Amino acid sequence: MASVLQISFIASLVVIGSWQLFSEVAKKMNSAPPGDVGCTEQVHLPPYWPLAPSRITDYPIANKTVQINPWHYLHRLGLYKILLNATSHCREEFGTDNLGNVMWGLPLQYGWQLESGRLNDPRNSIDSEDEFYISSESWWASINYYLSVLPFIGAAEAGMVDLGDHVLEFTAPAQRSDQYCRTVQSCRQDVPETVRKWKMYFEELKTSADFHGKNAPYSFDGVLGALWDAHTESLKVMDRFEQLEHTYSSVERAFFIGWGFGLTRYLNASHFNTNHTNVDTFQTKFLT
Repeated sequence: MASVLQISFIASLVVIGSWQLFSEVAKKMNSAPPGDVGCTEQVHLPPYWPLAPSRITDYPIANKTVQINPWHYLHRLGLYKILLNATSHCREEFGTDNLGNVMWGLPLQYGWQLESGRLNDPRNSIDSEDEFYISSESWWASINYYLSVLPFIGAAEAGMVDLGDHVLEFTAPAQRSDQYCRTVQSCRQDVPETVRKWKMYFEELKTSADFHGKNAPYSFDGVLGALWDAHTESLKVMDRFEQLEHTYSSVERAFFIGWGFGLTRYLNASHFNTNHTNVDTFQTKFLT
């Protein structure tokens, strides 16, 4: 419980506005030299990273429909891997090893959710022998759906991910299937502003890539701002999963509410750089 209490404490400080110390740390991290991502140290990757799909054709395809099961840990992890690969060349700040890529925050958080058991049903009412199974009864997994599937759709809409003549279809979960859009079209209808903002983020990256990562019309801070704007928009689905909150302990509820409504909003306002080093440092310090 120490990790939960530590982050809950930080989130509480953010909510009441007493985050000066965290602010100074964030500023120092954001001002780190481009590409300075600690290459001399061991790189921590999300669990089972080598097993995740790295291209669209690694997923099952039937009648030119790419069938992605976001309720399988590796399938969802593959969305992040494809996005990281697709954007690796877009900014010089990402570095030659791509560890400076600001998309690292999402898969690292997702990996921590698996390791901490937060992708499971908190009531253990659904049993599965598959270690990669994700429960739609998990609040964390449900919110993360909109922080994995929606960024991927936005990237596809922006042309950052080349689907060729394929279309995307995301498998429905066994429970609460009506709470998750499953195609590009249905997501456009269900959460249009979320799709639009993720598309805008990837369009900015694509424009940067046209300038070979240098002298791009968008500043790096502008890219971070677009990323956090899309991230925050994704979190607006929290209200639809309010019923799931009541299956958790009061401590865990305080944790994720403080995280979603407090800490994340501050990180957005500060344009926190979510490269691999920054996120891994915070997770190692506060989530272990």
